[in-house]
Amino acid sequence: MMPPIRIDDEVWKYLQSRAKPFEDSPNDVLRRELKIGGQRMLEQVASPRQHSPNLGRATRLVSPSQDYTYRSVSGFRLSGETCPARTFKDVLMGVVTQLERRYPIAFENAAAQLIGKKRPYFSSDPNALRHPERVPGSKLFVETNLNANLIVTVCSTLAERLGEARGFAIVSE
Repeated sequence: MMPPIRIDDEVWKYLQSRAKPFEDSPNDVLRRELKIGGQRMLEQVASPRQHSPNLGRATRLVSPSQDYTYRSVSGFRLSGETCPARTFKDVLMGVVTQLERRYPIAFENAAAQLIGKKRPYFSSDPNALRHPERVPGSKLFVETNLNANLIVTVCSTLAERLGEARGFAIVSE
């Protein structure tokens, strides 16, 4: 049993402002804000929607502000830290690795909701993806057979969902 807590109106309004509508409970918001993980949350994340596009709610994807087709990349910036990357796949793996490390529970929730037209971008079942690669430190796999614009879209969407929207950028040569 979870103990009830009393909070004032100002704290309640803050929790509401940080919540994702129709998804987060006050407990989810507090866990994310306080960066607290736990086994109970992990069990909730391990739902069938991670590998079945028809079972979960898809997240609206954040479109890139420019076209990255035929462009080279030298790295990415996330929360003020610049990391080298030779390819857009390196960007994808670097961003998901850092976000998973910072927000393990929230990352899995956000990633599980990223679904394309035909298949998910993340799954706990590698057979649900064409070219899966395991996200380090996670039970999830990420689809790596994506074009540059889609990689930027997936990274931008994850960063926004995890509160890092202003901190993600592509570094071009």
